[in-house]
Amino acid sequence: MIDTTTAWDVNEFVVAPEEGKTRFHDLELPKALMHAIADLGFRYASPIQSESLPVVLDGDDIVAKAQTGTGKTAAFLISMIDTFLREPIDGKRRTGTPRALILAPTRELVVQIAKDAEDLCKYTRLSVVSIVGGMDYQKQRDDLRQSPCDIMVATPGRLIDFLGQNEINLRKIEVLVLDEADRMLDMGFMPDVRRIVRACPRRELRQTLLFSATFTPQIVELSERWTFEPVRIEIEPEHV
Repeated sequence: MIDTTTAWDVNEFVVAPEEGKTRFHDLELPKALMHAIADLGFRYASPIQSESLPVVLDGDDIVAKAQTGTGKTAAFLISMIDTFLREPIDGKRRTGTPRALILAPTRELVVQIAKDAEDLCKYTRLSVVSIVGGMDYQKQRDDLRQSPCDIMVATPGRLIDFLGQNEINLRKIEVLVLDEADRMLDMGFMPDVRRIVRACPRRELRQTLLFSATFTPQIVELSERWTFEPVRIEIEPEHV
């Protein structure tokens, strides 16, 4: 977390209204989050952000068809950070018990999402932990045990390892994100993903955001099983 004793005002981040575009100012986000958005130079929401953020900020589930590079990562991160800043948890918290879980198919994607999350959280006290294969297990376990985690980003296989060792408890998950669900299906991760989803609260008791580049029959079936009364959003590549 960066020192925030120096005052910052959202009025310093000037973005002129533009017809047909949504400014991040228009979403009434907390100042700490807007400060990070300003640092990143985000001015107008992308199509997936414009369509999904109002829905997700209202607490609804979504099933979104969106390609890589559409801004979907910022969409789900901004929404969960907004929620956690508005609804902080008071009192002592157990380590290894995240409020949000983001599942992604590859280590590279997890690392990128975690970096984006840290950039957006830098003026807050929210913590981000990544759990991936191919990296030091002991270090990841030490990071988990060091302090409570707000946002966990993980690949399915390594997360299953930690669940099996009782290092992680998903019963307090408030937001579950399944990113690039079609790739996780193609790569054979669905048995692990099913186990992980079962370890989370029931779909009515959590918010679930599912993103996929395609809506195959299998993805549609999984989305119907894992989300609760979702809003369906489709962003076609030519409109990105």
